[in-house]
Amino acid sequence: MRLPVRHIRTLLLVLYECEISIGEIVEWLHRVVSYARPVLEAIHGQIRASPAVQADETGWREDGENGDVWSASTSPLRSYEDHHSRFGEIVKALIGPNVAGVLGSNFYAGYTSHQGLHHRFGSIPCVISTT
Repeated sequence: MRLPVRHIRTLLLVLYECEISIGEIVEWLHRVVSYARPVLEAIHGQIRASPAVQADETGWREDGENGDVWSASTSPLRSYEDHHSRFGEIVKALIGPNVAGVLGSNFYAGYTSHQGLHHRFGSIPCVISTT
């Protein structure tokens, strides 16, 4: 629900009559992240090993701050990451330096950091290149 911690605390109190400190809720969230990390790494590994990976980025505004959310997709996996940036180095962080297959993307210049097979598409004719 993307709620601030104070709202989570209120929700737990109202729905379940369970009073939990803000610090405890923060600790729970840290635990969730630590438990989810191996699962996310496995998903990223499967995406990187796929014969085709689609990457995209889009603007995102949160709490008055501009940023960008990047995605890497295969069939059937999806990964979304908030990097607050559109730098090309994020492509390497998102899909890794050694994608097994073809990277599909639009013509945004940040994708040129990918050195493997690349399928670009958009409003102009498709281009397949090895750079």
